[in-house]
Amino acid sequence: MSNITNEALWGKLDEISKNQKSLAKEDIEDIVMKYANALGKFEQSQFDEIKNNNEVLNSNILKMLGAIQNIKIPDSHNLDNVKTLLQKKDIFNFVLFKVRKSSFVIAVLGVLIFILSLFSMKQQNDYSLLTSRYYRQAIVIDDLKSEVDSLKTMATPMKKKK
Repeated sequence: MSNITNEALWGKLDEISKNQKSLAKEDIEDIVMKYANALGKFEQSQFDEIKNNNEVLNSNILKMLGAIQNIKIPDSHNLDNVKTLLQKKDIFNFVLFKVRKSSFVIAVLGVLIFILSLFSMKQQNDYSLLTSRYYRQAIVIDDLKSEVDSLKTMATPMKKKK
């Protein structure tokens, strides 16, 4: 069986070698030129597509630049008006001192936070005292239950044996 397969393989190899010998130099050159032309056409089409994309991109960029340059800055708003608004200081005039409004607001918010934190601490302290009292009461109740149970067992009369 192996002789048959070996003979078939050798026959195929001989046939392939004959086909390769029959290919002339001109045939090889024709095949290479055919594939080179196909590759060149593909590369040219890719180049043309990239060139068209670049032209579209450049035209879009130029249109945007033109639109940006056509935007007009309104004359009624200039930087001097903005500077005067920013430099204006809002001040509360009290009898003995002056206070900026922003400082006053910050101080009021600080006092509010301080008062809220004090109330929160007081509430937490009350809660911890309440839980500790409840825990002590639970312990006392358990002790009383065990004492009552022990008294019940002592108070039960003993049965007489006959």
